Amino acid sequence: MSAKKNSFHLSMAIFLIMMCMAFPKNVLAVELKSKVKEADKGYVEYTDPVTVEVIPGNASEKKAACHYDKDHTFELEKTVREMDREYDKKIGSRMSEVMNDHTARIVKVRQDDLNLLNEFAAVFEKSYSTKTMPDLSDVYNLDNQERRENMLLQQTWIYQTVVPQPHDEIDCESEVKIKAVRTIEKSVREVVFQLIQNIQSEGHEQVSGNWFIADITDTEEGPRIIHLWVEDTVFQLARQRVDKVLRNRGTDSDNASAAKQLEKEIFEDAQESEVRTEPAYQQNPDWRG
Repeated sequence: MSAKKNSFHLSMAIFLIMMCMAFPKNVLAVELKSKVKEADKGYVEYTDPVTVEVIPGNASEKKAACHYDKDHTFELEKTVREMDREYDKKIGSRMSEVMNDHTARIVKVRQDDLNLLNEFAAVFEKSYSTKTMPDLSDVYNLDNQERRENMLLQQTWIYQTVVPQPHDEIDCESEVKIKAVRTIEKSVREVVFQLIQNIQSEGHEQVSGNWFIADITDTEEGPRIIHLWVEDTVFQLARQRVDKVLRNRGTDSDNASAAKQLEKEIFEDAQESEVRTEPAYQQNPDWRG
C-alpha cells in the first residue's frame, strides 16, 4: 500500500510541474484548490443552479380572483384517462425538464406562495408523529370535485408514506426548495419544488427529498393549491387505491368518509406487513390465524 502511495505522489508531482509550465500561476492555483477540496471530501460538491428571489404577493390579484371562474379551462370535464395523461405530462415531461436544467438562473416566487408550501410541509411533518391521515383542507381550494379528489390523493400518499415508519418517536424537519415558477393560466402559477425532510427517530437519521409540482391559484383567503403531484412510486399506488375506493363508493360519496376508509385500509395493510416480517411468521405463516 505504501509503495502505491509513493508512486501516486510521484505522479502527482510530475503532473504539477507540467501544469506550472503550461498555465499562469493564478489560474493553476484556482484549479488545484478546487481539485484538492474535491479530493479531501471524496466527492464533487454540488452547487444548486437556482437562486430564489422571494417577491411580495399582489393584493390586487387576490381581489380579482374573487370574481374568477371556479373551474379553470384546463381542468374542465376531464376523464380519469385524461387526468392520467395530465399526471404523466407533469411528471414525465415538465419535472424532467426542470430536474435536468443545470443552468444558473434566478427563480422568483411570491412570499405568500412560499408560505403556503411551507404550511403543506408542516402538515406533512406532523403526520410522522401523529401517524394519522393528514388534513390538507387549509392549503387547498376545494371548489370542484377534481380538486377535492387531488387533495384526497395527496392525503393518502402522505399517510401511506409515514404509517410504515417502525419507530414511535419521530422528529421531522423540512425545507422547501423552489426550482421553477411559471404562469400557466390567469391567476394560476405552476411551482416546481423539492421537499427535503430530515427524519430522526431513536438514534436513526434519514434524509429524503421528493419533487413536487403544485398548481396554485389566488382566492379570497389568499393563495391555495388546486393540484399537487409528486414524483414517487408510492404516489402511483396511492392513485390506484383512491380510484378503487371512489369507484366502489359511487359519485355521492363525500371525501371525509372516503378518507376514513382509506386510512383504515392503509393502517391494516401496514399492520399485516409488519406481522409478515416477524420471525415467528416466517417459520409458520398460520401462527396468527
